[in-house]
Amino acid sequence: MKAIHGGDVRALAARAGRDPDALLDFSANVNPLGPPDGVRAALRRIADDPMELTRYPDPTYGEVRAAFGASHGIDPDRIVVGNGSAALVGAVVRALAPARCVLPVPAFSEYRKALRDAAVDAIEVPSTRGGYEPDIGALVRAAREAGAGLCMLSNPNNPTGALASREGIVELERALRAEHCRLVVDEAFIDYAPHASCIPFAPEAIVLRSLTKFYAIPGVRIGYAIAPASLARAIAGALPSWPVGAIEARAALAALDDRTYATRTRETNAHERERMREGLVHLGFRVLPSAANFLFVDVGPAGMTARRLADDLLERDGIAVRVCDDFSGLPSPTFVRVAVKVSADNERLLGALRARSPHAEGSPAR
Repeated sequence: MKAIHGGDVRALAARAGRDPDALLDFSANVNPLGPPDGVRAALRRIADDPMELTRYPDPTYGEVRAAFGASHGIDPDRIVVGNGSAALVGAVVRALAPARCVLPVPAFSEYRKALRDAAVDAIEVPSTRGGYEPDIGALVRAAREAGAGLCMLSNPNNPTGALASREGIVELERALRAEHCRLVVDEAFIDYAPHASCIPFAPEAIVLRSLTKFYAIPGVRIGYAIAPASLARAIAGALPSWPVGAIEARAALAALDDRTYATRTRETNAHERERMREGLVHLGFRVLPSAANFLFVDVGPAGMTARRLADDLLERDGIAVRVCDDFSGLPSPTFVRVAVKVSADNERLLGALRARSPHAEGSPAR
């Protein structure tokens, strides 16, 4: 079964009977500022020198690994370059080949797909906390009881945006290590909360990082894994030769150089995320705390179901949100995930929801 993601604009536009360019897509969590200027310039240079495309990339990605290593203060031998963090999830599972994996839920759909493809049993551990932060004690107990060799989680969590503290992740890694269970931490959205990154504080963990969402280049697929050197070699061996191209490598190097872009992104996202949260709460929705560039919204308190609301928004307003009824570990089919975009787009979504909410003054029946 194919994993479900947000951002399939063509399929959504076809359902809505609209041109894809006319669709306002809140289902994919991509930085609305667009790629950094340095990335655009790097891509233009490649376009102006097409001979760049006639050469194979460096099979070791030495320059890219050195840049990633320098950004974290770690040895490049611990870094594996891959085609986005989703591809690296599969490589990690293949390299470690555990019999069982502890999976706190709700969780990114690619984890379960990678486990299923490798015939690894997933031991789901639902979060019992209101904000869906990982329950360290429950995860360790599950690993011990199942004899699991792997535990995989995202921080911040996808789809909820819940953030575990660095101290909590380090504690979890140490406790799991005592149970002979390896921890994988997917930090695809940690650039929005860099203070919580477990790099380099949990050196035995495998940490996945992605450039595609934060730097607004999901069409240029690149990410990396950080692991102990021996494991890094095993993970690299589970990937195809030349897992990313020269274009992706150049884009990654340019993205890392732009510190101003990163600061502006975090500031803009924090401001718009809070503004969106306040607007949604005012309309009667329950909004969970988020450290990422999206919000996890329970539309049930406003008397709605996620699927019906999403279909209505798409067909009537040309607005797409991510319905979360395919995630395990949720108590009801009333959750949607919405990206944080620029102010005008966010206001358009709030306006569409205002027209449907019984809590909004003067709301017409829809």
